[in-house]
Amino acid sequence: MLEQARASGFRAMVFNAVVETNHRAVHLWHSLGFRTLAIVPEAFDHPRHGPVGVHVMHRSLGEG
Repeated sequence: MLEQARASGFRAMVFNAVVETNHRAVHLWHSLGFRTLAIVPEAFDHPRHGPVGVHVMHRSLGEG
């Protein structure tokens, strides 16, 4: 996906809603070079935890 986006002319990727209680997903995105730009509070109604935040995640697609 990252290579296709780069080849299509995109300079960055953004994921708008990575649920903060999904620690494995947050860790995965960080391991792929994404960083959390912001956490939108109470943006997702989790069935067990109630309202939780979502991470807005960004990664530059510069060389490398």
